[in-house]
Amino acid sequence: MSSTTLPILAKFTVAYALFAVLLLRGDFVKIALAQAPENVLVVVNAESQDSLAVANKYVQLRDIPACNVVYLRGVTNLKDHKFGEESTLSWKFKQEILDPILTVIKRRRLEKQIDCIAYSAGFPTRVNFNNPELKTYLKQTGQKYSLVRHNPWASITSLTYFHLNAFSENPNFLRFDANRYANPQRMKLSANPFTGDDGREFDSAMKDLVDGNFISATEKFSGLEREHREQISVVYALAKCFALEGEANKSLMLLERAKEIGFAYRSVLLKDEAFLTLRSEPRFIRLVQDMEDLPEGLHPTRSFSSQSYWAKNGWANGTSDQGERYVLSSVLAVTGELQSTLKASLDRLESSVAADGTFPRGNVYFADHKDVRSKCRRGQFPYAVAELKSLGRQASIGPDIYPIDDDRVIGATLGSPKFDWADSKSSFLPGAICDNLTSAGGVLTSSQTYLSEFLDAGAAGATGTVCEPYALQAKFPTSRWHAHYARGATLAESYYQSVAGPFQLLLVGDPLCCPFGKFPEFEVRGIEEGASVTSDFVLQTKLAAASPPIKHYEIYFDGVLLSKLSAADQIAVEIDAMSDGYHELRVVGVGASVVANRASRSIAFVVNRDSHKLNLSISNLRIQLGGTTQVQVESSLGKRIAICQNLRTVATVDSREQKSIAASQIGLGKSKLYAVVLEDGRLMRSTPIEVEVVE
Repeated sequence: MSSTTLPILAKFTVAYALFAVLLLRGDFVKIALAQAPENVLVVVNAESQDSLAVANKYVQLRDIPACNVVYLRGVTNLKDHKFGEESTLSWKFKQEILDPILTVIKRRRLEKQIDCIAYSAGFPTRVNFNNPELKTYLKQTGQKYSLVRHNPWASITSLTYFHLNAFSENPNFLRFDANRYANPQRMKLSANPFTGDDGREFDSAMKDLVDGNFISATEKFSGLEREHREQISVVYALAKCFALEGEANKSLMLLERAKEIGFAYRSVLLKDEAFLTLRSEPRFIRLVQDMEDLPEGLHPTRSFSSQSYWAKNGWANGTSDQGERYVLSSVLAVTGELQSTLKASLDRLESSVAADGTFPRGNVYFADHKDVRSKCRRGQFPYAVAELKSLGRQASIGPDIYPIDDDRVIGATLGSPKFDWADSKSSFLPGAICDNLTSAGGVLTSSQTYLSEFLDAGAAGATGTVCEPYALQAKFPTSRWHAHYARGATLAESYYQSVAGPFQLLLVGDPLCCPFGKFPEFEVRGIEEGASVTSDFVLQTKLAAASPPIKHYEIYFDGVLLSKLSAADQIAVEIDAMSDGYHELRVVGVGASVVANRASRSIAFVVNRDSHKLNLSISNLRIQLGGTTQVQVESSLGKRIAICQNLRTVATVDSREQKSIAASQIGLGKSKLYAVVLEDGRLMRSTPIEVEVVE
């Protein structure tokens, strides 16, 4: 049994106390990275009832930590003179949406855990970047403006994904191969993934390897590998060096790690004469038997991290000067008169969450017909079908614009401007994804089929462009979106590693939906849920017999990442630095597979070391939308007490004072309220109480 002691460091308590100061002042309202709930930041338009309702539903369904919810005010929705759909300008997007989000992430110390930003309903879906981003790009590249290549509209999701690049001194996010996570360049293991000194070192090491100077090559590649442990070109080259030097064990260890991080080229490995002496080794034989056999030009499925620096060969490098960072993004719902109804959006989110890990036996349909929207991707279809079938999935190519009379559609790649899905007499299975290559699938008032039609029909996610993209395949997902999804990547991961130039493409849906994920199964025991604790305690994790293997555990205290543990059979929790009151400890098991599916287990407890009192009571737990509820707090500490929903203040009261809270401020659906008081620099939080707002 391994035991890990987790002193909850004072800096986290101080950080949380800082939140209390901000909450009591109301600053959070004014201010206003496979992934798991702890890695998603939900952004809410506090002035939109639909936005509040969608966020409440998603936070409840996914158990999003309170610190991962951000409420914004003053978000501008312009009405474009031509289309009339929700739009904004790049400087307004940055000032009103992006900068406040990044400020909150930094203030709450969430930088190392947020991999995805999910917008609730009520946000502009398209952003005009005609000035200054486009002008800077054209000047730097020496290009003349072309409507085909430089139409100055980006989706809110893509501009969020590219935000570090888009607002930099070198905004090249308009390039058709801008998304390195999608490996826009064909994969070649010997290609140099670096620039500068590291690039020169790689070229020198590769020359030594080719010339037979194995000792020199090993030394140089070893230095690069220490800095860039997930860069497959370095790991593979170093494995070759050790094999050629007769260091079989070292070579096999590197090859096993290469497979762990995504190497999936069985034929390449078997044909490589550098490994000739290893071919009879049992470890090598097992490695090859368990390995996929992709063509070297295609990138395998891999998980995403916002902390990775993606190299030009599509693999992660280890230093900030050797790659670009991104953050996944989606819009949870698009609601309104011409979009989805609120009810349909809420039902879809519920269906998407329930689809996780169900392995639906559905068909992926590829539409192959005469329309140029279909023809520009038809060359991908045969391999996509073969790849899906090799994974045990059903796939087909058909001449119709959509699948006909198929009640088990799990994915669709289409290419038609206008149709009614209902006419197909087909149905999406929960968790389905759909992509329709056309001019304006993400333009609200266009005469073309809007992406919400697929969502309303039951798809968990769909895409559409926010302006005329022209028939350029790089601006749309390749057919491998479905293969990445079938291997267990999340909806957002599958999408973003499938489209090389996504800046005009809007993604709507549950980013965490993962119907083909193999999630770890384990229990956390040691104290009862909601227990009152007065001294240190120990938690035990127990892996289920049928669980996929776990690579490591992550520990979150009150929603904030505290540590990563290679093993966690026992977790000793010290409470000395904790304030009295309610706390939550989350244990996240990260799967050992390439897609690293994750499962969370949380334990809530109340520290009662100093016998302080903070009790919240709510008069009505089920409130009509137009009504109010009365709250009252009995506290033995400070006089001024904040009533909070997630980390925003919805009311302030004195001890034993009653106060009304309008249901419209909370929003439709279920959510939790709790009391917060600050005393002697420490925050104390009451046990949350669930309320429900109904129409």
